[in-house]
Amino acid sequence: MGNEQFLVLSYCLVGLLCACFGLGAYYWLRGPADAIFARLRQSGLDRALQKLLPASLVALALSGFMSVDYYGGCVTTRYQEIVGDREYMLRVNREQMSSALDWIVRARFAWSGIVLLVIIAIRRERKRATDRDRTSPAIAGADAVSPSPPIAK
Repeated sequence: MGNEQFLVLSYCLVGLLCACFGLGAYYWLRGPADAIFARLRQSGLDRALQKLLPASLVALALSGFMSVDYYGGCVTTRYQEIVGDREYMLRVNREQMSSALDWIVRARFAWSGIVLLVIIAIRRERKRATDRDRTSPAIAGADAVSPSPPIAK
């Protein structure tokens, strides 16, 4: 296999592997996230968050993969030099995988913040509901019983 074919093949395989990293992170986080999202009373919000989690993890993994530059940034490397050096291509592939994993970790921290905000919202909602229950004078069956009239002497 020539170096040009190796470059194309390795780029595609590493890109696919990075997308699998994102999916793997989703499957690892899916159970706890779904349990937290299910406790939301707004059904539209939980469905939106459940769909946004896998999309964001895969998209950010691919963003990390594509953020790596073959041409070397400030010190430009010509295409012929890239194709001629297989070690350089392997090094860039490792850098792409590392960058994808870094972006997945960042996404995990961002989702931790989102989950924290959801938990805070759930607790506030529960507290408001219990405060309403405590202050409401309605007791089950209270309407059926009327107070006895005062006794006249």
